[in-house]
Amino acid sequence: MSEQFEVERKYALGKGDLARVRKRLTEEGFVFVGTRHQQDHFVPGTRKHELLRVRREGTQHFALTFKERIVIDGEKTRRESEPEIHPIAAHLIVEAASRELRAPLPTLYKKRRDFKRAWGGFVAHVVLDYVPELGELFSSYFMEVEIIVEDAGEVARAKKLVKKIAERLLGEKRKRNKLSYRRMLFKTLKARKRFPKRWSRLTGKKKGRLDPRDTGAIGFSPTGQKVKQSKRSRKKAA
Repeated sequence: MSEQFEVERKYALGKGDLARVRKRLTEEGFVFVGTRHQQDHFVPGTRKHELLRVRREGTQHFALTFKERIVIDGEKTRRESEPEIHPIAAHLIVEAASRELRAPLPTLYKKRRDFKRAWGGFVAHVVLDYVPELGELFSSYFMEVEIIVEDAGEVARAKKLVKKIAERLLGEKRKRNKLSYRRMLFKTLKARKRFPKRWSRLTGKKKGRLDPRDTGAIGFSPTGQKVKQSKRSRKKAA
């Protein structure tokens, strides 16, 4: 499973921002890659500050995303792995997690327009997202500027470039949106009183019932006991 570091900034956009940002993308040499339709199912049971997600893109592509927060050079960043998985495996994970949660998984739909160009030795991605589920409390439109880094020593430089690209596209210095899509979705569901009641019981512990480090095997404990890791898995996690 390949490991990488995700360096990104997210900005909420008003409808008036969209046309301006699209124009600036062309002027800055970004190339339109395509439109993607994504559906993210958030899975409980990970440790605090970690994320486990099943992502469906289109009809045939499924990925299992794992993110964790780490510190590099005194600054927080995210380490990410996102292997592609078989559709049947994705279905089984979602079904098992829903059964453990005793409720449908929190799910978010995004329509994503993707642009990219080479910038400072990296490949910079800019995505314009339409997220209708979040419009009630936040915005329905967002811009993300992202660089994926494979060398931890390049993270600090990538952060400076991401900030610079965002300012060029927005035409001004603007506060970024620090909330993740997952956090915004959870706040929206709580406001609607639709957030799964058992979520907090299954997450935020030192070791959840579902541990994404468990040699890639997704295991649930029907008796409520924690999933045990093999010695090999513990060494790999360390």
